[in-house]
Amino acid sequence: MMVGLLTLQMGCATTPKKGEPTKEKWTSEEALAIRKVGIFPKSFWPEKGEKTTIRWTQNRKSDTTLEIRKENGELVTKLEKWYSEGGCEASWDGRDALGNLVSSGVYLYSLRSQERSGHEVLHDPSLTSGGEELKVDHFTFDRQKRTLDFILPRAGRVRLRIGLSPFLHLRTLLNWDPMEAGAHTLVWDGLDGSGLIRAIEHPDLSINLAAFALPDNAILVQGSRKEDVSHSVGSSPKYLRSGLYLHASHDRAHCHDISFQVEFPTLEKDERGLPILQGKTLVRVQLEDKDRNFMVNQRFEVGFFVDTVFLFEEEEGQDPFNYEWNTTGLARGEHLLTVNVIGYEDHLGVKTVRVMKKDSQ
Repeated sequence: MMVGLLTLQMGCATTPKKGEPTKEKWTSEEALAIRKVGIFPKSFWPEKGEKTTIRWTQNRKSDTTLEIRKENGELVTKLEKWYSEGGCEASWDGRDALGNLVSSGVYLYSLRSQERSGHEVLHDPSLTSGGEELKVDHFTFDRQKRTLDFILPRAGRVRLRIGLSPFLHLRTLLNWDPMEAGAHTLVWDGLDGSGLIRAIEHPDLSINLAAFALPDNAILVQGSRKEDVSHSVGSSPKYLRSGLYLHASHDRAHCHDISFQVEFPTLEKDERGLPILQGKTLVRVQLEDKDRNFMVNQRFEVGFFVDTVFLFEEEEGQDPFNYEWNTTGLARGEHLLTVNVIGYEDHLGVKTVRVMKKDSQ
């Protein structure tokens, strides 16, 4: 039975190709085995007509099934075919079983072969690899060129945060983005997420880079369609081992910067729409619907900063969270209020808003 014929092409390799397994000798006594599995390229753009090819060798005739799945195990497409022994290959053009282009993101492939006798072998590196914290090499920041450079030892998911020491978060440049192994360069405009703070010029600039490995059988699909992590069956990777990096086992649908609103329900606004501060001012922080239950269940804290200077912190945040800000003594003129919402499992959100103080009371 064949599923997704428009998506996958499989066959035995007859001529050497880049990334193809080399020939090896097998003994007749050896049990069915799949060896020297490789993929090239690991990252590709289906929208540009590109495809990726998986190659392997097997020592016996068998019924082999190639499956492409999302990180949570949800099947995307598969192909089943009877194979002779030797070098074999399969190409995937980034389409699902219905012929639709998949969204960008991480996909996993596996191979399962079965002889007529019923003996079966499975090649699925996601069962034994992925989730380990990666130590990034040669992480450098060039302030003049505004570039950040680093080398990933393995393909992984990367998070890059910008802030001010000791604990003000201002922007997330990479939000657990999947990236290939090798050298990477990121250009930063020097601003915070709101575009209001020139963080690059601050003496207490802080840059934090974290990464964890993807499974060895990961495929990185590039494209204009945003990575799809909103799965009805759940979206946690199937890492089965203990001692892995904290974020590796998180539900991908929620493991990102959270969204919230900052409101001033009792204040009037000036002609530019800026809240006009007066004495004791009520500030309300309210989580967006898509993140509310997730953050409330894990617990979170809320921090306030005025013009990047610490103002107040509440370690037991609630939704909505109401804070009475005493603006008496605050200098006249425009100010920036930055709010950090930080979950106990290292998920956070940042928002900076402009406010106006017109009097000296």
